[in-house]
Amino acid sequence: MSEPPAPDARSALAELARRAAIASRLRSASETQLLQSILDTAVILFRAEAASLALTSRDGRSLEFVVASGSKGQGVVGRTIAMGEGIAGYVSQTGQPIALVTPEQDPRFGRTVAEQTGYVPSSILAVPLLTADRTVGVIEVLESRDGAFTGTDLELASAFARQAAIAVDAFRVEREFPLLVARALESYGLAVDADLGTELAGLDDDHDDDFWNLVDEISALSSVSPRTRAFVLDLLPLVHRHFQESKGLRFGR
Repeated sequence: MSEPPAPDARSALAELARRAAIASRLRSASETQLLQSILDTAVILFRAEAASLALTSRDGRSLEFVVASGSKGQGVVGRTIAMGEGIAGYVSQTGQPIALVTPEQDPRFGRTVAEQTGYVPSSILAVPLLTADRTVGVIEVLESRDGAFTGTDLELASAFARQAAIAVDAFRVEREFPLLVARALESYGLAVDADLGTELAGLDDDHDDDFWNLVDEISALSSVSPRTRAFVLDLLPLVHRHFQESKGLRFGR
């Protein structure tokens, strides 16, 4: 029978998991910025009205639209569809790119999302985000200003999708860190005890709003100058020391 990790090892693993959760939160902002830039470039290059990117859920049963470009595409962000639903769901499920004119006449067209957003594009170009082992999402380029997307557009969009897939795959390790820890322990014949298992499983559901708000604010510093970041790095230890000293005075230490 496998044994739970020793107390010291368990403490180290819990701290490693906590730091990985923070790193994942920080990296998520960078990931979104990169995917947004890919979509913004695609809209310009393909002379399109809008574009959107949806990512496959961890269980592979649904897609969530996480970024969009163009004023007409913004309403889709945050919406979730089932795998196989609509053009995006079809492309994600089959791994096949597709280009359509008058997509609302196609039986695969997702009318529910169109009704929710109030936007029905006159043409759609949809390509899967493929990694070595699975489809991680879909890019849709919407409404060509030239009337229709061409075969060349389809090939070029697939190149954009490959870059987006690389970005998504690179960040996947952080998002799946709890599972990786469990597998690593299992490979050494060690069991994750109930408490540590709960901590690892709950990393994505941490609701310490003040703490994560601080993490989000710090993650926004990725776009500022190195001098500004250096100032914040110098400032944070001073703030921490101030509160530690205030705490000691409060309790007569």
